[in-house]
Amino acid sequence: MFGVRINAQINNTSVIELPLCSGAQQLTLTLPQLYYDDAGAYPVEAYVWTVPSTFTVQNAQPATDFGPGRWLGGRSITVTAPASQLNEVVRVVLWSRECNQNPTYNNPPATLISFEQSVTIRRVPPTLTSVTASRAALTCGDQTPLTLTANLSQSGGASVSYTWPATLPGGWSYQTPAPRTGSSVVVIPSGQPGSISIPVSASYSCGGVSGTTPAVTYATTVSTQVGKVVFKPNNYDFCLGETKRLEVQPISGVTSYTWQLPQDFSPATATTTVPYLTVTAPSQGTTYQGRRYIRVTAGSGSCGTSSDTVGFKLGTGLVYFTSPYGDVVDGEEVCAGSVVTLWANLYNDRGTNTGYTWTASGGELLDDQGTAGMRVRLPGPGNWVNVAVRFTNDCGGVKIGYFSLRTVERFSNGFYCQPEILPRLAVAPAYPNPASEELIVPLLAGTKGHVRLFNGQGRQVRQTPAKGAQVVLDVRQLPEGLYQLQVPGPDGSIRHQQIQVQH
Repeated sequence: MFGVRINAQINNTSVIELPLCSGAQQLTLTLPQLYYDDAGAYPVEAYVWTVPSTFTVQNAQPATDFGPGRWLGGRSITVTAPASQLNEVVRVVLWSRECNQNPTYNNPPATLISFEQSVTIRRVPPTLTSVTASRAALTCGDQTPLTLTANLSQSGGASVSYTWPATLPGGWSYQTPAPRTGSSVVVIPSGQPGSISIPVSASYSCGGVSGTTPAVTYATTVSTQVGKVVFKPNNYDFCLGETKRLEVQPISGVTSYTWQLPQDFSPATATTTVPYLTVTAPSQGTTYQGRRYIRVTAGSGSCGTSSDTVGFKLGTGLVYFTSPYGDVVDGEEVCAGSVVTLWANLYNDRGTNTGYTWTASGGELLDDQGTAGMRVRLPGPGNWVNVAVRFTNDCGGVKIGYFSLRTVERFSNGFYCQPEILPRLAVAPAYPNPASEELIVPLLAGTKGHVRLFNGQGRQVRQTPAKGAQVVLDVRQLPEGLYQLQVPGPDGSIRHQQIQVQH
């Protein structure tokens, strides 16, 4: 072991810092597992530690052969540092018990040791780390008491006295009476915008040592505006004629709340000193039913105002209809002989809708009554189907919606009904769509004739016999654009599909 250097550090550090005010403190000091240089498979098992006399030692034996303050143990020992100011060094060396106690080598006892490794153990005085406030943001007009707390890095066993300024800047004042020697004080902001700095320091006595920390500062900037307006969680929707209390979160320092509502509400405008207002919606027949808005503006003297708006629904809303293909309008063209799914919806409806009753004059209803959705089987081309629905909203209003559908095989824009909504041609559409190289066209069994593709000018650009389960059209040389595909059916009908060519 003689001459070996210990490269690893004790506890992976060169300095261990203990709080000055923590009292006596137990530490475990450890080196990584080390091995003999000339016998790497064998771990070093004997370590000689040098420990200051003011420390107590566990799990090691006195080793006076090596000198005073020496302890023989393993690679880890436990010591207790005294409760006082200190700056001490603990050292360790490796020892080969086998070599020193083997008479063959004739080595003097306690001599075959390595170079030492050491760690410094010292106590550090407390410091003030920060000042925290009971709320982060301060706004103009806010004079609500604010608690400031100075945070000391260590306090166990310490006698600490805090020094706050005798007077506060910017018109601020103390609520906490003098003497203010605790870690927390309560202050009253002036409510005026601007920057504020409040320093604090601490005097301590612990471990036989007294001192004063450097000061730390609470610094904040008071906004030029009052606090943000926030509506309380609530259902702000109104039935016609309903009376309801509107409410926002209280804002510290605000002296007025100005409310703006639609003109047919009562009141339509009002200013209050409290963050709530009771209003009444207009009665039946006096207003458009739909989306409305409430705006509240908070103010305080010369401070900048703050506003927020919340939307609400009035009455039972406006009926509209949708299908899987989008909104349905009165006079909509639909594919003859198809089955369409329709839903009744409300713009800006308030609450729950129940009791749906459907009629479809000229068509066949396929579902039970009572729901917002309905399937209708349509007649042949050239017919009109008049659809109506009646239901009740929880405001008590009965809603009625109606529209007409016109059945066609070819739409007024020149396109033919798509196969997915024309049951008698129930076959998968051609794919991929858009197509860039090949267009695959599925066919029904027994199909005869030709599959044809026409460009936007109506000129035929591709044709192939309709044979087998599918045919393939080569579109690589076709210009990009929209094309019309004609696919014959086994009954002699022609299926039309719009195809996009895109390279």
